[in-house]
Amino acid sequence: MLPTRRRAIVGCALFVLGVAVTHALDNSNHACVQRLKAAVPAAETVWIDPDTPDTACGNLKCRQNYTSCMGFQGFPDPYGGPLREPPRPENMLLVFSDEFNHPYRDFGPGKDYKWQALDLLYVNGDKAGFRQKAITIRDGKLLITASREPTKAPFSAHWGDQLSLEVPYTSGFLQGWNKFCYTGGYLEIRVKMPGDDQKGGFWPALFTLGNLGRAGYLRSTEGVWPWSYDTCDLAATQTFPWSDTKQLINNCNAAKGRGSPEIDLFEIGVWQAGDPELSTSYAVAPIMPRYTTWMNSPGGMYFPTYQAPMYSGTNGWSGDNSFYNEGESKWVPRPGSKLADYYSGTHRLNASFFTDFYRFGFDWKPNEYIRWYINDVLIQEVNKNALKAISNNFNESVGDRLIPLEPSYINIALAMSDNFAPIHPDVPLPSSMEIDYVRIWQQKEEVNIGCDTPDYPTQAYIDAHRSSYMVSGLDGFEDFVGDSRVIGPTRADKPIAGSSSDSGSSIAAIIGGVVGGVGALLLIGLIVFLWVRHKKKKQEAEAAANAIELGKNKPGAAGNQVMPGSADKLASVKDGAEGQQQPEKPPSGVALFFQDCGRGIKGLFHRVCRGEQMTRHQRVMLGGPDTARRQQVWGGDTGGTPNRPPQTVAMMAAGGAGRPGFGTQQQPYGAPGRGGYGRGVDPNAVYNMNMNVR
Repeated sequence: MLPTRRRAIVGCALFVLGVAVTHALDNSNHACVQRLKAAVPAAETVWIDPDTPDTACGNLKCRQNYTSCMGFQGFPDPYGGPLREPPRPENMLLVFSDEFNHPYRDFGPGKDYKWQALDLLYVNGDKAGFRQKAITIRDGKLLITASREPTKAPFSAHWGDQLSLEVPYTSGFLQGWNKFCYTGGYLEIRVKMPGDDQKGGFWPALFTLGNLGRAGYLRSTEGVWPWSYDTCDLAATQTFPWSDTKQLINNCNAAKGRGSPEIDLFEIGVWQAGDPELSTSYAVAPIMPRYTTWMNSPGGMYFPTYQAPMYSGTNGWSGDNSFYNEGESKWVPRPGSKLADYYSGTHRLNASFFTDFYRFGFDWKPNEYIRWYINDVLIQEVNKNALKAISNNFNESVGDRLIPLEPSYINIALAMSDNFAPIHPDVPLPSSMEIDYVRIWQQKEEVNIGCDTPDYPTQAYIDAHRSSYMVSGLDGFEDFVGDSRVIGPTRADKPIAGSSSDSGSSIAAIIGGVVGGVGALLLIGLIVFLWVRHKKKKQEAEAAANAIELGKNKPGAAGNQVMPGSADKLASVKDGAEGQQQPEKPPSGVALFFQDCGRGIKGLFHRVCRGEQMTRHQRVMLGGPDTARRQQVWGGDTGGTPNRPPQTVAMMAAGGAGRPGFGTQQQPYGAPGRGGYGRGVDPNAVYNMNMNVR
């Protein structure tokens, strides 16, 4: 058996680990959780990461019409538009966060309750296969790493699943499908881009998709992506020379039209050395009729940062439905394809986006607008005016398309494809996209989280078409489809009735529950055993001390004889000893236990916090078979969250000169915003604030 002290340290370490895991599961004392619960008692708070700083609990954003919010900066409105009213910035509530502080999270199928790392070859002529191993956590950052490693990956085609041919690169894709969804709010990611501004080839992206379609799984998105339409007409039910898509669930065959619209927070590429470019888009169907363009819609799109150095403006991508306008003798580019119109803008970036962290965000107000931000600076808006019904000269028409109403999930990918930014032969590899956090805020009156909502349910449809949402039958690869109504979902969830693919899940859940219960009992038993043993040791020590004392006081015992005439001397020695340090009493059982516990904690700190010996994550399951399980992970302390200054005010530099940033890099080039196309903003504010964090 181990020595007593070693047993005490091991027991204490297990105890501390158990307490820590329990604390990770219980975020009820977190300031953001308490604030959300106070405002919306029924809100689910498990999605808030306990490591989120208190300064991130709220986020000020003006959510009125564009001109009113620009008025918040006192900027003139030279083009008219809706009547301006006093701006009312809303202090939105944090409803989701992931700080990526624990290095041993497992993003495999059904292992993490927020994300899954995909094994998949994507659908855009990708040259990099997505593999789970390309996604890691280090030093409080999520890393998606692209490497020059040939690989094969599953391909989810219309006709079935197959293993792809070998592609020359490996990268990663993190997906939240059917786990966490939200409807409306402000999404923000703090991220540093991979590679540099000299050699193209990377395609970093974050986008949301309606939960009815799973990104990369073509059978699930057919007739669903990127529809946002609720009109019964020919545009929904027929194809045309300019449109190859029909709405699968439309207002003619169902109570309401449904779909999976897409919002691209960022797609970044390098086409020319030293000239990186950001595109921000809303992809939507049905397709507008031929010879029409959304760019003629008054008040439908704004680019506040249209001046140098960002030069924000409409995307010049000439898609399938671009045309030559004979009346105006000019070519009219229309971004998109025969499957989707792209309401897209482009913005010039600089080298600092590849060396520093920036905060990208979009504010999505269902059926109203989408606004894109960098470091709280508004750079683009698309609103419902750009989506109005339109007809052409051939009496071909489309009804109102909608700013998304569907519950949507997050996708984060680092792709490589010549279909976007051509891959340079010397593209720097390996290279990582580094993510500090992902957070979402919602307005108090509009808190709406969940993938299966009463107004827009998705789970029953997914259950009925399960094979369309997963890859199966390929050796060495697995996939997972869970139930979003269960927190997670993870493989510990109750399987869907009739599903053979999850037949082992209930057994795993039972085994996990038994093992967890036995482990808890053993831990309690160990603590009790150590307590009793220390108490026994204390009693033995006291008995031994009493025996020695009795032996000393026994008449005639050696060392106890009093010499004649020495009584006064002995008394004086005794009196003098009162001011001296007395022999220390043996510590009590409680003291010994916590003494050992302290040493155990110190040792655990050195092994875990300093990386000498990392602790593998533990998956903890709560409740019975039908209870929602919440999975958390536990690993070493990654150094904590960086100090955050107080959150910045919404639209800080919109419509006026940029304010000084918190960052170390300030690039004072370009002119301050002034009146003009799209209501100018000082684009330098974006660069001046590149290191600012909440």
